[in-house]
Amino acid sequence: MDVNPVAVLATRVATTPIPTKVLDTSIDQLLECAAAELQRSPLLPAPRARSSDRLRSVHPANLFGNEGFFDAQALLEASVLWQLIGELEDNRVTDFCRLAFLGVLRQISRANVKKMNTEIDEKKRPKPVLPTYASRLRDMGRMNEVLVKLHAPKVEVREGDALSLDIAPETVGMAVIHPPYLSNTAFSESVQLPLAWLGLEHRQIWKKELRCRGTYVHEPDGLRKYLVGWERILSQVVKATIKGGHVCVIIGDGRIDYVRIPMGAITKEYASDLGLTIVREAQHRINNATGWTLNRRMSAQHLLVFRK
Repeated sequence: MDVNPVAVLATRVATTPIPTKVLDTSIDQLLECAAAELQRSPLLPAPRARSSDRLRSVHPANLFGNEGFFDAQALLEASVLWQLIGELEDNRVTDFCRLAFLGVLRQISRANVKKMNTEIDEKKRPKPVLPTYASRLRDMGRMNEVLVKLHAPKVEVREGDALSLDIAPETVGMAVIHPPYLSNTAFSESVQLPLAWLGLEHRQIWKKELRCRGTYVHEPDGLRKYLVGWERILSQVVKATIKGGHVCVIIGDGRIDYVRIPMGAITKEYASDLGLTIVREAQHRINNATGWTLNRRMSAQHLLVFRK
């Protein structure tokens, strides 16, 4: 369950195996159709400047002010591709191809690729739309082949708010929770472009997120709201967990105004108040930019396992 539809889509695709032949055939047909349509783009130089009916009817997507991240040609090509994806008949394939599309938006636009938040990189040269998208589809196709072989159990993915879990009390054997980092960019801002293509302005999701700060919008009294919200979420999860069941938390410490906020220790205190006993504690060492916080780099995050 997640409040962000991009995360929900990613999880649904990652847990839904598609028969390899079905997926490969659909991808081939989609790319062939896209190539044929884009060859007729009215923005391409002669002799390919013949406009198809589709290209004449397609208007660049309304991206809630994010259109400036794309040049005119890339925006038109991406809009055509997005429409073609929407015409696929198999919902599993549609989700798969949409996720691949959302996954290359920073590459085909002028958006930065090294920061969590979405900003224009004036020095960047965007990658071509269709070749970049085709490469992502093929990479994801290889991952799907592995998923097919796993014979994974049925997974239910929901879009919802952890503050109001629609789960009956004491029905969950094990819950795993990973809240947003206290002092990192709000997740909705990191997927600002994907949300726009899904028809959402990122602040619509930002308002629902557990967060302390944002890059674009100031959050008054953010630390208090984050701590109160996190305790309430943990309480909801504990209520849903059976006696003897486990609650697993992945959480990183934060840093505000050069003062460290020990979210791992705070979480253990919250858990104790809610009747949980810690049975295992470890650290996940971070070796990439995921852990950058507002003032310094996060070296590790806490892995906490509690029993009810």
